[in-house]
Amino acid sequence: MSKYSKSSYREMAEDVVEIADELKRRNPIGVNCYYGAVVNASLAILEVSEGERWNFTSECGPVEK
Repeated sequence: MSKYSKSSYREMAEDVVEIADELKRRNPIGVNCYYGAVVNASLAILEVSEGERWNFTSECGPVEK
């Protein structure tokens, strides 16, 4: 079972932001081009988090706080 099975969407979004920051820090040629896409993925997950916070529809997983 993945650690994300028990994570809220907000927690997952925070992990994705950390991945984006690490991509930017390492900055190998070309990989830094993906930084914006990874940040946008985090924003999309946060949007799901907000939706689930006010209208919980998940069949499994924790309730958003």
